[in-house]
Amino acid sequence: MPPLKIALLGHGTNTIPPKGWGAVESLIWEYSQGCEALGHTVSIVNTLDNDYIVSYLNATTWDVIHIHDDSLINLVPELNHKGRIVVTSHYPAIHDRSVWNDVSTGYNFEAVVITPLLHSMKQNEQIVIGALCLKDRDAFLAMGVPVNRVFLMVNGASAKDIACDDRPTNGKAICLGQVCERKRQRALVGIPSIEFWGPCLDEEFKLLSAYKGEMTGEQRNKTLTEYEVLVLLSTAEASPLVLKEALFAGLGLVLSETVATELPASPWISVVPERDIGNKELIAQLVEAQRAYSVPRKQEIRARAVALWDWPQLIQQYVANLQQPKSS
Repeated sequence: MPPLKIALLGHGTNTIPPKGWGAVESLIWEYSQGCEALGHTVSIVNTLDNDYIVSYLNATTWDVIHIHDDSLINLVPELNHKGRIVVTSHYPAIHDRSVWNDVSTGYNFEAVVITPLLHSMKQNEQIVIGALCLKDRDAFLAMGVPVNRVFLMVNGASAKDIACDDRPTNGKAICLGQVCERKRQRALVGIPSIEFWGPCLDEEFKLLSAYKGEMTGEQRNKTLTEYEVLVLLSTAEASPLVLKEALFAGLGLVLSETVATELPASPWISVVPERDIGNKELIAQLVEAQRAYSVPRKQEIRARAVALWDWPQLIQQYVANLQQPKSS
């Protein structure tokens, strides 16, 4: 088939590629690089200026416009584009309607995204959803989106960039991600083996000796393999990039039930029951047991993960989905 001309729309709040934290930005960058390697033309549009977005997109002809900032669905009526529009939401709780209207922040996901998205999909048959994980896909199907208008675009990682070698490990577990209530880092505070890395606006949390600051992407790729386990106990996630990065680095995982749902069961993944999230003694025991199991199996963990989630194969499937006729 002829090469595609693709526009990828970001949030406009972080650089692409990101210098450090920025899972969505990393994903957009990987898709752009992977699609270009296959001979397609890709433009990244990453700005907060909606007028610029509309004028830029209307100034040329695209085969595919892929929206990664789901609120931009509201710009679709202003576009001259007649081809496929893919919408990927990175909202972590698509599957949990009970938290859509967040009174603490004033953000109403249903009003801002879901209602206009479903309306636009009824008006324009070229709009499809690229769901990041099975639970997101199933949530959209439950909303009445036809099965032929949702495809799965699993989040991956770049195996060639992430070290996994036999250097001595540091005897520690890592909790890597933005420090926030949703990721529940405070449930891990006081467990001696766990160190925290990630953006943090909580000045009190920054004072903890276990908080180490932010990692650049290059630092993460080189040093993640020095840890032994990654711990993530979020209340909601879509498809966390950090899980694939940790597995590529040969780490075992200790996860909350919600985070673990997208991964196939394996002995190097331990799950903390939701009822036990506050039980630090149990979590510490799971971390220690996972360290003992995973460290001797680093290369096996990496090999299994690479077979499932390395970018080159995922991007080939992504392009195949883009090239499918709209009625498929």
